[in-house]
Amino acid sequence: RNLYSKQLLELHSEINEMRRKFRIMNHQITQLKDEIQQKEKALVEEHIQQQKLQREKKEYQQKIKRHKTMIDTNDKKITQLSQEINKLNQIINEADAEKSKQKRDYENVMNERDILGAQLIKRNDELAQLYEKIRIQ
Repeated sequence: RNLYSKQLLELHSEINEMRRKFRIMNHQITQLKDEIQQKEKALVEEHIQQQKLQREKKEYQQKIKRHKTMIDTNDKKITQLSQEINKLNQIINEADAEKSKQKRDYENVMNERDILGAQLIKRNDELAQLYEKIRIQ
């Protein structure tokens, strides 16, 4: 009986020890579950943040593409306008050259007119003198 009593005490002590270990384990399990939940929550938040950043990245890439297209279009317009400016400058230069030529021609005609006018006056004077001589005779 002593032996059974001793075994019973040992078993009670072992049971109490097991209960204590069980409570400790249960507490650790609860802590680990809480930790897992927090990490899962953080993982979900990170995943959401990553998706948001991916969307923003895609939007920025589209904006960059649009801006590059606009730049290419503007470069083409600039090239076209530059060519048009060059053509217009060439036309202006040709018009200036034509104007200068016409001005020279005009001045030449005016000089020729003045010379012919002077010659006409001289001839008229000579003619008047000849008529005067004829009338005197």
